[in-house]
Amino acid sequence: RYSGTPEEVSYFNSRVAHARNAFASCGGVFTEVEQNTSEFAEISLKLSTHMQQHRSVESRMGGASLFCIHRISANFKIKRDVEELVAEEGKLALEAWHGASLEAIINIVRAGFALAPTKNAKTFGHGVYLSPLHGAWMSCDEKYAEKDSCGIQHILLCDFAQGKAELVQKHSAQFTPTP
Repeated sequence: RYSGTPEEVSYFNSRVAHARNAFASCGGVFTEVEQNTSEFAEISLKLSTHMQQHRSVESRMGGASLFCIHRISANFKIKRDVEELVAEEGKLALEAWHGASLEAIINIVRAGFALAPTKNAKTFGHGVYLSPLHGAWMSCDEKYAEKDSCGIQHILLCDFAQGKAELVQKHSAQFTPTP
């Protein structure tokens, strides 16, 4: 719960409503995580702990607040893909952050990361860039987590199974693994 002047509380509540409506309009792809649950507390702690450790981020994001958390609905295909991969290959599921625009996050959840290269995935060649669990602050950079129409940034906490490593030359146009 947010406390402050009536104007600040009203502004905060309007941003929460905006974030909820954005995810609710996605046709059952997302389920909101209730604030009074251990799941909300765990994710909130993962985010806030590592954000507070970086003073440069803290000063840039001084008024940052966690409005709400949504999970991918259990019956959604992309969630099953990771779970099946981990079970079939005995790989360890890892967690990482991915900052993107709201539209990009919705597309990722619907179709996975196997999309055409984006404007930001070019530093080391085309690909998907994830920040380690302790590096949430990197995904919150506005060049990745672009603000939506209400000024809210969105980041995705991803479960992933590490695949086979492949050396790809810097500035390569290759986007998918070599068969």
